Amino acid sequence: MIVRPGTLTNGPGTGRIRVGVAIPYGDVSRDDVAAVLTELVHQPQVNRIILELTEGEVPIREALDSLEKS
Repeated sequence: MIVRPGTLTNGPGTGRIRVGVAIPYGDVSRDDVAAVLTELVHQPQVNRIILELTEGEVPIREALDSLEKS
């Protein structure tokens, strides 16, 4: 799996992201990128995919769980 975050920021994470295979470019905190990577370690069923990642409105776990269903 490849994770392609938007522009990295130093602000605190929000725990809310937008993730998908083709999303509009945007910013994302380093905290949220780290949280996504940590969560993905526990979701081996999400593999062989390139994920784009930015700030968003959906909690991290919920956003990643929706990837499993697509």
